[in-house]
Amino acid sequence: VSHPVDDEENKLSSSTSYRRTIQLVELSLENISYAPINTALKKKGKRKTILSNVSTTISPYELSAWMGPSGSGKTSLLSVSAGLLAEPASDLSADSCIRINGEKGALPKKLIGIVHQDDLLLSNLTVKETIRFAARLKSPKHKSDDEVDKLVDETISRLG
Repeated sequence: VSHPVDDEENKLSSSTSYRRTIQLVELSLENISYAPINTALKKKGKRKTILSNVSTTISPYELSAWMGPSGSGKTSLLSVSAGLLAEPASDLSADSCIRINGEKGALPKKLIGIVHQDDLLLSNLTVKETIRFAARLKSPKHKSDDEVDKLVDETISRLG
C-alpha cells in the first residue's frame, strides 16, 4: 500500500509538478528484549533489562499509545522501534525480531520523525510549534520555512 505526497522539491516547472509515492509501513515488534550495559555498572559489563519479551504491531493510519509510569521503558521501546539504538546487535536479545511490512529489517530513517515527551522540549512551545521544531530538524536544509510550515499544517490537519 502506498500514499501519494505532494513533493515541492520534485517540481518540473512552476506550472507542472508530479507526486512521489511513499510506501505505507506496518511495523511489527516480536519478543523484543532490550538489555543495554548499565552505565553505572559499565566497568563490570553488567546489563540491565529494560524491555522483556514485548510484542506489538503499529499499522498505518492507526493511533498507538504506549503508556506507563516513569522508568517503565516507553522511551526505550520508541528507540528500539525507530532504530535509534547505539548497539542494537548487542543490546537486543537473539529472539528479538523487528519486521517492516512482514519482512525482517529496520525502518528507513527518512520515514522516521519523533517528537519526544514534553519535559524534554521547551515548555513554552505550542503543539504546532513543537511539531514545527521537530519537522525543521528532520527536513533537508534546502526546504524553505514555508515548505516546512505547509507540511506541519497538513500533518496537524490529518491528525485532526
